[in-house]
Amino acid sequence: SAQEIYYNAYYRPTNYRFADVLRSIDTMKKHGRFVSINYFILPGFTDSEPEYQALCQLIARHKPDFIQLRNLNIDPEKYLTVIGAEQLAVTDGIRHWLGRLQKRFPKLHFGYFNPQVIDGKLWSKGRKDG
Repeated sequence: SAQEIYYNAYYRPTNYRFADVLRSIDTMKKHGRFVSINYFILPGFTDSEPEYQALCQLIARHKPDFIQLRNLNIDPEKYLTVIGAEQLAVTDGIRHWLGRLQKRFPKLHFGYFNPQVIDGKLWSKGRKDG
């Protein structure tokens, strides 16, 4: 989650805080490094408006290069209990959520697997140097 309260509830960080994660992103970006974020997807939570706004704020402030969209692979009811959320929101769906993100952050890349990075940039078959 891009919301600290839910991030902490799920990961239960020890010897670090959510702010440390954000600081790590900033440090990597400061040194010109590629930053990929693992982002677990749970329809009705991920695409809720509060989570969308929190993610947009994180992207705008910290400028990751890539978001790995990962299946949370947990029973939704169990997850809601773990993080202390009350219920899943009625939303327009993950495709709509992804479209909104792509429109708002056109330089941000999305995928499921770790991308190949060469010299701090995403590698693609179409690259002249690749």
